[in-house]
Amino acid sequence: MDLNELMRNIRGIDKEKILKESIEEVRDEFTNIVEKQRCKLYSGRLVDKLKERHVPVRLMNTKDLGYSYEHEFVLVPDKDDSYFLADLTYSQFNALEFPDLLEFGYEKVDSEILNHYLGIVTGINSDKNIDEIYYLENGKKSK
Repeated sequence: MDLNELMRNIRGIDKEKILKESIEEVRDEFTNIVEKQRCKLYSGRLVDKLKERHVPVRLMNTKDLGYSYEHEFVLVPDKDDSYFLADLTYSQFNALEFPDLLEFGYEKVDSEILNHYLGIVTGINSDKNIDEIYYLENGKKSK
């Protein structure tokens, strides 16, 4: 394990397994709640579940990234400079580009894939760096 991976996962936990379990729990809790316009509810609860299990996680809001449209999703750092993007309300965008996101609630992403996702969600093409988004406070540069 290299130093960067050690820093991202000092406990050596299986983040993907915990992410899957947490998504299932949230979906079970919200079985009777529609997904459309409920991103804050679903994403917030998923973040709570992941934090309870000591998984590094970041709740992202598109407004904090400079978009006028507000939508929340979750980023979990993985090894090899990639991340898991979780969005349990992605189906509301009626897009088929991310079948794993639709079916399982999460997708492994890098900067290119994240920018494609943001284009679907916000309707605006972007060229954002996933590491900068994840590690900067609320997606913005700290003062």
